[in-house]
Amino acid sequence: MSYPGAKLVGMCFKCDGYTDEQLDRGLELRILIHGWAVQGVEPATPDGPSGGWAYTIGATENCGVPELIITDTNWDEAQHVLNWAISRLRDGDTLDDLIEDEVLWGPVHDAHLPSHLFNIYADHYRRLPDPGQFIQLFPSNRKHSAHFVKAASTDLSDPTQLPENAR
Repeated sequence: MSYPGAKLVGMCFKCDGYTDEQLDRGLELRILIHGWAVQGVEPATPDGPSGGWAYTIGATENCGVPELIITDTNWDEAQHVLNWAISRLRDGDTLDDLIEDEVLWGPVHDAHLPSHLFNIYADHYRRLPDPGQFIQLFPSNRKHSAHFVKAASTDLSDPTQLPENAR
């Protein structure tokens, strides 16, 4: 099965010379083809995952499920988990069903909606996300359980926590 962004290698197409119009059309095309797209934001520091995040756009509108976000992880893992989770939710699973696969979740506090966290979403829909629309995932990784990842990650249910480059 093909997923939105599955063949994308880098995240900063703007840095590679793409125009805003090309970026908008690419996002629209991924949403049209798959029902949603995964948008990644690189970490503020190039030597680690800290501060980066990835989220979905189009899942609520086209699949009737919440939009999802992952912080403090690398692009490949975030893209894989977000696509997997949206597919499961679209096919009838609940957020609690994801816990069985070692993926914890929590709500994104409304205080984060007007931050830079969801800029591409806001640009695409010409409005901020609705309260309660975004859910944060905390997937286990090869080294740590989902509980460890949740404790070590930026927890967006806390109105004071925000990735460094989203402030």
